[in-house]
Amino acid sequence: MKKLLSFIMLVFMLVACGGDTPDVVVKKCMQAYIKEDVKQVAKCAYYKTEDERQRYLKEVINSIKRDKEFINTKSGVKVIETSIVNEAENVAQVKVVVMYNNGDKDNGLIDLVKINGSWYVKK
Repeated sequence: MKKLLSFIMLVFMLVACGGDTPDVVVKKCMQAYIKEDVKQVAKCAYYKTEDERQRYLKEVINSIKRDKEFINTKSGVKVIETSIVNEAENVAQVKVVVMYNNGDKDNGLIDLVKINGSWYVKK
């Protein structure tokens, strides 16, 4: 029964980002992160096992707590822009620009992998 439940969870995660493009997946994940939607953020990454998913959830929760204070010092997030830098058959790299309400901005690159037709953020 436990293996069946793990399989069902895995299938659910594989369907999570469906036909979205890499930049759309990253934008959805970033928006969920800012909204502190841990379950939605967890759907953005691919897991081989349920244990791996549980460890990642704990990391996300700790990270959200830490970054919430930082985002508040910037008066919140104004805009998130994403654009595909590189895309091949099963890998992609997306540039993210986060603009804060106080005028500051951060940017970075996020790597993704395509598994069974869906894009996932590499952990």
